[in-house]
Amino acid sequence: MNNNEIILELSGVCKHYNIGTHVIEVLRGIDLQVTSGEWLSLTGASGSGKTTLLHLLGLLERPDEGKITACGQDYSLLKRRAAAAFRRQKLGFIFQNYCLLPELTVLENIQLPGMLAGVNRRQLEKDARELAGRVGLYKRLDHRSNELSGGEQQRAAIARALINRPAILLADEPTGNLDSRTGEEILQLFRDIRSERPECTLIMITHNAEIAAMADRSLVLRDGVIRQEKEEME
Repeated sequence: MNNNEIILELSGVCKHYNIGTHVIEVLRGIDLQVTSGEWLSLTGASGSGKTTLLHLLGLLERPDEGKITACGQDYSLLKRRAAAAFRRQKLGFIFQNYCLLPELTVLENIQLPGMLAGVNRRQLEKDARELAGRVGLYKRLDHRSNELSGGEQQRAAIARALINRPAILLADEPTGNLDSRTGEEILQLFRDIRSERPECTLIMITHNAEIAAMADRSLVLRDGVIRQEKEEME
């Protein structure tokens, strides 16, 4: 459920890569509006540009053309340091391969974005412990990532993404490396997050049609442009 407030907008966004003498056009004039609290799924064939689009939304890359505005901020106006601060304050990332730091404990991994944002350490640890309990990892706080199952690592990654209470949560195939039972448990976590924080916007890449159908809106990326799922099926 959302309140129809536009939290994210893309206008004419293009992205290409130069490989030798060849120019590979990945995104071709993407126009998109996402409202606050919306769950949006993005599907498409491998190589269709889904991850590139997610990286652009997360300020990990810049578009070659077009404009991206999130939470009222024009991305093109952000210098490198300001972009990093915006990511920490407004965005949460969940990657398919978890991206936990192996030298840190679960508790330390969850706290990391808050530490980078300068959150009070006592409050940060309290919040991290609460989140760990929420995702079922309270008894694993002193373990490192190589001591966790895939599902546990993804739970830790979700808690880490939530520690700064992001306005937008970006998830790249969050169940892609998990078995079906564990994947369903992770999806239930997302449902719970939406119930508890209805203002949090979730944008999820997935190859799973059933998962895509759970979203408020499902879009397909094909030939560098976004299509409504209904259009793709016709």
